[in-house]
Amino acid sequence: MLPNHKLMQQIRLPAEARFAGRATVSAIVLMAIFAPIM
Repeated sequence: MLPNHKLMQQIRLPAEARFAGRATVSAIVLMAIFAPIM
């Protein structure tokens, strides 16, 4: 059960990590753009 769960995490992780990374980058870019204005 445990190895199977770890395998499922490895399969599911890349897509989530990619999405989270993209969201984080866009948030950082937005803050960098709007910080001088505010």
